[in-house]
Amino acid sequence: MEGAATMKYSRELTESQQPSLSRAASTLITQWRWLVLHPRILKHILSSTLAAMILCLSPQALSAPTAESFRLPSTPGGLDPLQCWYALGSTPDGSIYIAASDHKTNSALFEKRTGDQAFRYVGDAQHASMLANNWETGETLEKFHVRPTYLDGDIYLGGLNYSYYNQGYSKKRGFHWYRYRPSTGQFEDLSAQAPDGTASPFQLEYLIADPKHHRLYGAAVPKGHLVRFDPHTQKTEDLGRPPELKKNYLPSDSFMWVNSRGRVYFAMEGRGGWFKRIHYFDPNSNTFGTMDDWKLQGPPPRKKGKQKQQVKGGLKPSPIGRIPKVGQCDPSGKRCYMSDNNGRIYRWRETGNAEQWTYLGQVRFPAPHEKQRLATRTFQLSADEKSIYMVNERYLGAPDILLHRFDIATGHSEVIAPLSQLAPEAVGEGRELHCGHNAWDAEGRFYIASFGMSGKGGNVVVTAIKP
Repeated sequence: MEGAATMKYSRELTESQQPSLSRAASTLITQWRWLVLHPRILKHILSSTLAAMILCLSPQALSAPTAESFRLPSTPGGLDPLQCWYALGSTPDGSIYIAASDHKTNSALFEKRTGDQAFRYVGDAQHASMLANNWETGETLEKFHVRPTYLDGDIYLGGLNYSYYNQGYSKKRGFHWYRYRPSTGQFEDLSAQAPDGTASPFQLEYLIADPKHHRLYGAAVPKGHLVRFDPHTQKTEDLGRPPELKKNYLPSDSFMWVNSRGRVYFAMEGRGGWFKRIHYFDPNSNTFGTMDDWKLQGPPPRKKGKQKQQVKGGLKPSPIGRIPKVGQCDPSGKRCYMSDNNGRIYRWRETGNAEQWTYLGQVRFPAPHEKQRLATRTFQLSADEKSIYMVNERYLGAPDILLHRFDIATGHSEVIAPLSQLAPEAVGEGRELHCGHNAWDAEGRFYIASFGMSGKGGNVVVTAIKP
């Protein structure tokens, strides 16, 4: 079991990975005696040494990325935070929040505020619900599958205690709302006074804030419902689902965003033309609709029962993803960038009463692997909106776990470094899964969480990267 303090690792690119002025000077000194004996090579040595000195002062060298990794501590109650599914984010002041679980019994929230040297535990679902007398005998919380969501100074979460899209959800209690107040340090269950002590009979798979109207919207599974929560009244409304949906059970983990009028945008995973477009809920008319011209580029999901590619070397084939899963909006909320799990990137932009949808391009592996399908659960938009950073996962055909930079202006991507060189703690011991979107601290670093399936690799490792 981990100790109370987070384990921390720091790393820059090694001496062999970036030019060094001291190495250049050392080369010149150690070769001096050969210059005396072999004056004809003086010009070659001096010119190569000068080139190295100039290179080490180049913008690329001076801006070489650095990384610092932290291992989450186990909780006072004995929970080992082994997995994190999309549940990493930040607040406007640069504080970082991550929810992690053992994917069986309980889930906890951790924070790292500006100036902190480690992540610290702030609360867990079981403890908070027991304090509210709202945890039944034998009850569990598999995970928080939502990004810790900031609204009006507080952090909100909702639980997901059943990970399959079938009728089995009815054998579990519905999800609870949880709130963490940084001002007081209180982590609490907000659903204790609701009917049956739950917000809904469903589970929560995605969550966003509508800061202008001071409310939260969530995607509830396994039936694809949209729910709305008012933190002031602590009431949850089930808004239903688009009437075009015919299947009873389906995923609802699309990236979601809200325009200035409160309209909520999202996508749904499925086969057929309707699923290739962005949809919305309009709170003014309480109706669902479709943006026919806002199309998605990726292929549909595999047909149910279709044989998947055989696992080789312990690696599965990369998943096929068409709907946006991760993204980030600018501080004004007028521009949002998003990506599916295969690195296809889109931009939504609002200007006055007009809205624009644009496909920007796709993050790809470098040659000769450019045709291999990339898989990612990460997305970090730079403050100047010039670059998007991603880390791919280890699936069949991936040449390595790499840090990518996507250039928004050109639509092309490049590899910055293998993650193993930049942050080896993030990829060792079977940590092949990586998540985190819109998670930036006040120092201009973005964060990713790394972990393994079934607890491989121990407690989640969180890495801060200064690009």
